[in-house]
Amino acid sequence: YYLFLYYNENNIKAFTTNALSISYKGGTIMKKKYRWKPLLSCLLTAVLLFGLMFTPELHAEDEEASEKPAQLTDAIQDTAYEEALTTKLTGTITWSLKETETEPVTNPEAKKDTETKEPLIGLPDGIRLKEDHLIGTPTKTGTWNFTLIANNGKEKEENDYLLTVKEKAEEPELIKPTVTTKELPKGIVDKAYEAKLTADGTAPITWEAKDDTALPDGISLKDDILTGTPTKAGSYSFTLIAKNEAGTAEQAFELTVAEA
Repeated sequence: YYLFLYYNENNIKAFTTNALSISYKGGTIMKKKYRWKPLLSCLLTAVLLFGLMFTPELHAEDEEASEKPAQLTDAIQDTAYEEALTTKLTGTITWSLKETETEPVTNPEAKKDTETKEPLIGLPDGIRLKEDHLIGTPTKTGTWNFTLIANNGKEKEENDYLLTVKEKAEEPELIKPTVTTKELPKGIVDKAYEAKLTADGTAPITWEAKDDTALPDGISLKDDILTGTPTKAGSYSFTLIAKNEAGTAEQAFELTVAEA
């Protein structure tokens, strides 16, 4: 079938369809005429039926998505925690924890890595609600499910949350410094001098002189480097100290400065 425009008796444009049509100047001859309005009506009916069939399913998906608890930032066991709460409500907001009739459940240790642990009910041990923040230091690992209520005096908003407390990672063993530099290169009067110091142990390692006045004139300690331009010949004895979080290590040095 062909779909085309023609001018009717009132010169008003309308859609028609036919198996065969013959056009001539000033009009159109055709075997049958079907105006566009009945066809459009059928099309709209089909669209409405299609929408009614799938709209409930879409609404169900939206409701399911809205009921999913919000995942808060993970907490670390025995580590201070703070999380700010937000709401769509305006004005002065007060927050409260919704009481639940469900008894708290234990969180048994999983026998297998693949075993799923059910969320606990309520706030984690050590966490409390303070104004619009969750604060505290959680003492147990696990995942907790709870509901918080935001209230501005006119309306309320309830939201479900999940808060996971993870096990604190073991801190690496700290190792005290061990100075590995044992001898220093000789210096020459009025010539630039530089000697790098090295030490084993947990980084970062800092250096300092036990007595700055014992260093040769013109030589100073900057970070882990003895640098400068010595101005006086002689043999100088001094002690340098390497430090880190685990402790300190001292090393005695002798620096000889020769005449130019």
